[in-house]
Amino acid sequence: MESSQFSALLEFSKCNTNQLTREIGIVGITANWTVVFVQRRVSALQNSFGRLSATQALGDGIHSTIFSVLSMPQCSCCDDIKMLRENSQHIGFALLVCFDISVFSHLFISLNRFCAIFFPIKYEQIFNYFNTTIMIAFTLIVSVVSTFYFYEYEDCSLIHIDQLRLFAFATTPTCVMISWYNAFLKSVSLVIFIVAVDVATVVKVRLTNNQIYSDHKYSSRRRKNDINFLKQACMQAFLFVCDLLCNFIFTPLIPPGWILFFMSMVVWESAHCLDG
Repeated sequence: MESSQFSALLEFSKCNTNQLTREIGIVGITANWTVVFVQRRVSALQNSFGRLSATQALGDGIHSTIFSVLSMPQCSCCDDIKMLRENSQHIGFALLVCFDISVFSHLFISLNRFCAIFFPIKYEQIFNYFNTTIMIAFTLIVSVVSTFYFYEYEDCSLIHIDQLRLFAFATTPTCVMISWYNAFLKSVSLVIFIVAVDVATVVKVRLTNNQIYSDHKYSSRRRKNDINFLKQACMQAFLFVCDLLCNFIFTPLIPPGWILFFMSMVVWESAHCLDG
């Protein structure tokens, strides 16, 4: 009975998950690549914040593109694509690089807003063109090099499991340790730090605006903008935390089936899609 139920779930996934993940991927591709191309063409976005945002969108855009074009076919209806299955560790490597690019970009974007509020006089000096280029280069180089060292050199691959149609880390003792400390704890720590920086920024903005309010110049629109900024920052952090919790804490407790697929692959892709 359990075998037949599992087979039924697999068939359900084959017929439905392809369309779902494809639609999520299309939204992510559209949103993130639009940010990348618009930033390059709009002069008002040729600043530090715009360049850092474009870098973050680049990571999410590549992630969505890889997920949709390469990963999703082998996870659902196109199981006969042998090349993708044989090279799934390389696809997993690229996805991990994109994840790190997105997280590190968020970190620098939060620091950018923080400096703009706390150090407005020195902001242009701190986030000038050269320093921003260094930050972007740091994001790209560290993401690639660290991912290569931990997941290629140390042979801790993120591989595709055909039967479950999802990506998972290898189960060797070394890989279990690397995935837990480097992938999970490192990312959670960065997200918590980003949230702390964003909250401090919002608090400073509110305090400044309260002073303006005492002079009867504080507008309801400004208060609404502050709230929207805090909501955006918290939502981005919430998405990444959900992604990490689902993939590292919850999925090992879920039996094979479409729920496992949703909690791992769909949540992972949705985090990068909605982040754009």
